[in-house]
Amino acid sequence: MHAVHNKYHPGAAVLLGDAAHAMSPNLAQGACLSMEDAMSLASLLGQLYRRRVNSGSRSHLGVDGDRGGSRARDELCRRYDRERRMRAHVVQTLVPAVHTIGSLAGTAETLRNCFFSVFPHALKTPIFDATHRAALGWSYTAPDLGQGLYVRLLGYAAWRQLVGDELAGRQDGHETTATRAAGAVVTSRDDQRKTYSQEKALWAFHAGTVDKTAVGSSCVVHGPSLFARLLAFAAQLPAATPHAHLEVAVQVNRAGGSGSGSGSGGETWHRQFTSDSSARHSTSSRNNVSRFSTRQWIEGEHMVEQHGPLQFVFDLRPVYASSGLGVDDADAVVGFDHELLFVRVGFPGLSSRPWACLRLPSVLTPRVHGTTRLCSAVAGGNVASASPSTATAATATATATATTSAWNFTVSIRAPNWADALFPGADNEDGATLSDRAQWSARERSRPGLLVAYGGSVDSVTRLAHDGEVAQLTKPSP
Repeated sequence: MHAVHNKYHPGAAVLLGDAAHAMSPNLAQGACLSMEDAMSLASLLGQLYRRRVNSGSRSHLGVDGDRGGSRARDELCRRYDRERRMRAHVVQTLVPAVHTIGSLAGTAETLRNCFFSVFPHALKTPIFDATHRAALGWSYTAPDLGQGLYVRLLGYAAWRQLVGDELAGRQDGHETTATRAAGAVVTSRDDQRKTYSQEKALWAFHAGTVDKTAVGSSCVVHGPSLFARLLAFAAQLPAATPHAHLEVAVQVNRAGGSGSGSGSGGETWHRQFTSDSSARHSTSSRNNVSRFSTRQWIEGEHMVEQHGPLQFVFDLRPVYASSGLGVDDADAVVGFDHELLFVRVGFPGLSSRPWACLRLPSVLTPRVHGTTRLCSAVAGGNVASASPSTATAATATATATATTSAWNFTVSIRAPNWADALFPGADNEDGATLSDRAQWSARERSRPGLLVAYGGSVDSVTRLAHDGEVAQLTKPSP
């Protein structure tokens, strides 16, 4: 084993794996770090490529005669050196230490066992867990390779089931003529802004690191308690309305650095709910237009969404047709769910560092659940919660909706379990689907502990790829 190489990019070369940081063979970290190096370099090259294309440069990676490209390439190498050198130092320090402690023999082994036998278990377990996570990369966040946040978390196999083989491998905005004819409408002369609807809209919204906008409709429900209404107002959540026009603009963070999704495909989501004139309540001036924004990024295998100082850590998992949607292929992926794991508070200036955030106790953690379902899957067999008495009518309505909408979504925010006694309700799953929004709203409002819920459908998605445009919301009419 030799020390970490003093420079990862001697001249025009870039070193990876053992060439840069040979590892002790005890825990096979040489192979792991080699893969990490390759992904990190690929991610940086992808960021440079997209940045150069967006700027209209004739050279993407800096060839002879292109000084700007050469400077960008050198900066890429320096970033790679900084990021990977620290990771290699940590592993080369921790792996041998863990191995040495575990391989002690004789008197040293006896002393080690005695020490750990009296060491408080409440401290011993988290210390060793943190050490192994750092050494073995259990909390390692794979860098962005241009797939998009949701594709990375769902995994390629589930993503392929969800959008189909034709689209699964496509990431950027350069669709073929056949693909464009099948689902895209060119909306500008430069052939860069394209609008998708129905079966290709979900792919267009989540695949690749490009800005995009989506339009649809939604209904918003607040809990019946005064506390729920005050919380929605303080958090700047959308005002309650039976029908609203929904616009979502997603901006991809392409800047360098780390934390909060910077340079790793992190996204900023701007949501705007515009109530129908007929649905406005004269008692609230907020009912016309409601806006709120969040940032999303990946940490390890989880999605983090930040709203103000609060960071919500979600588990994202695919949903299969076998869960009761009535689709013929039980192994088909028909959508995905978000489930809140925990909430933490980020301190100013350090909110992008997980170790600098304060995790809230579970008694203060709300219950947040989100769903995304392809309309074609809902139309094929209704949602699993529909009762037999409403299945026929709901399926007919969902079939009609699926002809114009791409996917349905719901988000429900409820108080912690212990607060159900303070916000009673009937947790009834029967006879309420998004195909009948009045019925769905009534069910959500009756749920114990409900704070805010909204659901609806997305009709079309516009991708703004490689043309320097930035996703923006349409300003509401005065």
